[in-house]
Amino acid sequence: MKVIIAGSGAAGMSAARTLREIDKTCEIKMISKDAGYYSRCMLHLVAAGNKTEKQVILAPQGWEEKLGVEFIPSQEITELDTAARTIRLDDGSSHNFDRLLIATGSRATMPPVTGINGPGVFGLRNIEDAVAIRETMADSSDYVIIGAGLVGVELPLELAHAGKKVALVEMAPYPLPMQLESETGSMCAKILEDSGVSVFCGQLAGEIIRHESGLPKEVLLKSGIRLPANIIVAAAGVKANMDFAVDAGLKFSRGLLIDEKCETSAQGIFAAGDVAEGRDTLMDQVIPSAIWPTAVRQGKVAAMNILGISGAALERNTGFKASVVLNRTQVISLGPVYKPDSSWEKRIVRSTGSNGQLSIKIFYLHEGLLKAALLWGDITNSGLYFEAIVNKRPILADLPYLDQLDAAKRGVEQLQVL
Repeated sequence: MKVIIAGSGAAGMSAARTLREIDKTCEIKMISKDAGYYSRCMLHLVAAGNKTEKQVILAPQGWEEKLGVEFIPSQEITELDTAARTIRLDDGSSHNFDRLLIATGSRATMPPVTGINGPGVFGLRNIEDAVAIRETMADSSDYVIIGAGLVGVELPLELAHAGKKVALVEMAPYPLPMQLESETGSMCAKILEDSGVSVFCGQLAGEIIRHESGLPKEVLLKSGIRLPANIIVAAAGVKANMDFAVDAGLKFSRGLLIDEKCETSAQGIFAAGDVAEGRDTLMDQVIPSAIWPTAVRQGKVAAMNILGISGAALERNTGFKASVVLNRTQVISLGPVYKPDSSWEKRIVRSTGSNGQLSIKIFYLHEGLLKAALLWGDITNSGLYFEAIVNKRPILADLPYLDQLDAAKRGVEQLQVL
């Protein structure tokens, strides 16, 4: 069997490993626009000059030979023929397959801001973006980040620590609007501000003002505020890398639509990772589930179905799990914290550790089931909470004991349950 994996990210590598573990003889060809397998979670560290490209590479040298994979780097698919079972690359070469896995990920999109297209404006979705931003650091002092999601919060902290002037613009009332609620959102904004980042929430960027040379001069917000800017990073959204698949007739929404086997609308063609869109098991909606663990799981399920293993299905598929470290404060968001149902009970547990650090746990409960949770500072038992949310396991009776156990482990001086 000839299998082509398009993409060398978490989903593609997971699929390659699974294919080889199960089938020692199938022919595996991996095609990627990237030169290797690296951690997108660490791109902000590369962009700020705190890590090199080699330090974020996750696959050891010679991994392709070890797995028995023919790796074709720095190439993108330009054409897919579902009937002929062939793909064409941008170098003009053609490759045939019996099964195809599309794991091409996503790319940064530019928000609708006048003048945003031009030099000095970057996304941060791949290693080339990160290196390009890093190479500006010697000649740039003023940065504006548009969008305060995970990337938009991690990058300004690193840049501020490097001595740069950084402004963060977010249309929501507080940073990390998909992971936090109002109280922790305000705490996140304070951490950013205390680190030297100027935070402008509830604001929209309206125009990029440029010098005669074409380089950015400032960002004009729609409120009239002007922010000096040598470099602008757009971290306000992504778009699935699926143009060739859409042109070939595969069904799509925000990503390529997949079933529980990770198969697309074209038989024998699968999709996994950020490019895919399936039913979220927490929300019971067809939406993208763009997080690392889900990409790994989808890649594995896709590989098993490529090999015809019966019963391989996405029993757990959700993107509603995120973690971030804000300076020294650990934060984990589980489930739809940003959009709790009005019928859910909200329970807050506050504690002060022996080091004086405030920790907050916010639980959203309904009929004895944990629907979502937000852990700020103390992330103990986050895996247990996530398991209860995903598997709909009753946990209400256990929460008081877990709270006390967590407190004891951390030397908590004060525990307050609301």
